[in-house]
Amino acid sequence: MANQENLTIDDIRKAIEFLKKNGSKISHRAIYDYLKRGSFTTITKLLKKIQEEELEAEKSKIYTEVGSELIDALAVEIAKSAYQCKYEKYNEVKERNDAIISNLVENNNMLSEEFSATIDEQKEVIAKLELGIKEKDKQLANLNQEIEELKKQINNQSIVLTEKEKQLTVLQSLIVDKLNEKALENTNALTSNESQN
Repeated sequence: MANQENLTIDDIRKAIEFLKKNGSKISHRAIYDYLKRGSFTTITKLLKKIQEEELEAEKSKIYTEVGSELIDALAVEIAKSAYQCKYEKYNEVKERNDAIISNLVENNNMLSEEFSATIDEQKEVIAKLELGIKEKDKQLANLNQEIEELKKQINNQSIVLTEKEKQLTVLQSLIVDKLNEKALENTNALTSNESQN
């Protein structure tokens, strides 16, 4: 219990820095495994505080670099880009799956026809299948390699999408802040006018 109470926000920051340097995913479990102490409740509370601080820093940075006049246009472009990436990746995966299913169906039909032939023909088919299996093994190895590459691409794309979604969240927050400021200014102006009248 004592080691949980001694857990500080600096400990969480060190854990996050370590995970980032090693290319590991930042999660409650990963932080706990690195620190070897603390409760999930404490880690969650401190991690949330760090994320809120990073969000505020990111908002300030974007506001300074982009400016309030370009926020609406940038938000629209990020949303379009995120949607396009997801749509293209979905189509790519769907096409690969359709091709695999089509090949499996064709192979199944071919085997059904061959096994309906005579015994002598079946022997020839078995001999061909033995050669075919070796070729299929090569194809399977290539397919597994393509799948692993696709997984890497999907993971990289997910990272890009996560970053864009984070930027979009920041921009949406800035827009809400601006709208609240304008509403407050309008309310103050209306109150002032009513007081003068």
